[in-house]
Amino acid sequence: MKAIKFFFYFFFSFFVLLFVAGYFLELFFSPSEKKIFSSIGSDPAYPLQFDSVDWNGTSIGFVKVGNDTSQRVIMVHGSPGNWKNFYEALKYADFYKDHQLIAIDRWGYGITGGAHGEPDLGIHAAYIHELCKPSKGGRKPILVGHSMGGPIVIKSAIDYGNELAGVISVAGSFDASLEPNEWFRGLYRVFPLNLIFNRDLKASNDELFTHRLELEKMSSEWQNVNCKVTIIQGGKDNLVAPGNLEYAKEKLKGKEVTYTFIPNEDHFIPFTNPEPMLKAIEDMGR
Repeated sequence: MKAIKFFFYFFFSFFVLLFVAGYFLELFFSPSEKKIFSSIGSDPAYPLQFDSVDWNGTSIGFVKVGNDTSQRVIMVHGSPGNWKNFYEALKYADFYKDHQLIAIDRWGYGITGGAHGEPDLGIHAAYIHELCKPSKGGRKPILVGHSMGGPIVIKSAIDYGNELAGVISVAGSFDASLEPNEWFRGLYRVFPLNLIFNRDLKASNDELFTHRLELEKMSSEWQNVNCKVTIIQGGKDNLVAPGNLEYAKEKLKGKEVTYTFIPNEDHFIPFTNPEPMLKAIEDMGR
């Protein structure tokens, strides 16, 4: 009996540390807000600004920089994450004239409202839709999603792809069978274990707890994708299985899709090697 208790507490503690470590790894890769604004907001023609839209009484917060008469590029972070995850894209000044870059905080994170995380991919797609009106110049927007943001932008392409120029998934998780069975997440949602985590980690746990079920629901909807798609995946990704790329290829047969596989790249492409993502945005906007 003692041995069983030991192994339970050992593995439980291991998963808690793994979950928290993932959050701090995101923080490590993301620069501070002060650094971002000091390095991006220097051009008075294209200042970096906070803004928000209302969706059914909930404020959806984001930052924006660039030309508001040109094409919007709406960037959707993973789990956990925040708008700062797209710093490398936001500081890419070559985009400012022909694009307006928008990086959101998703439901339950940072400057966006929501008392808890939202597992429903359709709800994420719905509030992001509030930002998807054509630009003042009439151009349709591009959605970019990293990690869990990947299936969210695919769901957006399913629900209102005709209103989009296209979607780009970077290290996106699509295949429910490749998702880990993280049964322990249910324990984190109840007292006293729910006191361990801050708001962002609670949101992440809430949405990942049933993420496999959400992917299973979406599996029969891919044929409704109605816009251009780009899938970018690293071969050394230890958080999202590279096999998700093959799953996307199977689901998107007959669609207008570009696939970019980077054999030696890991999960953190927007942070450490954003060039393939930036090129995909540029190509899709032509």
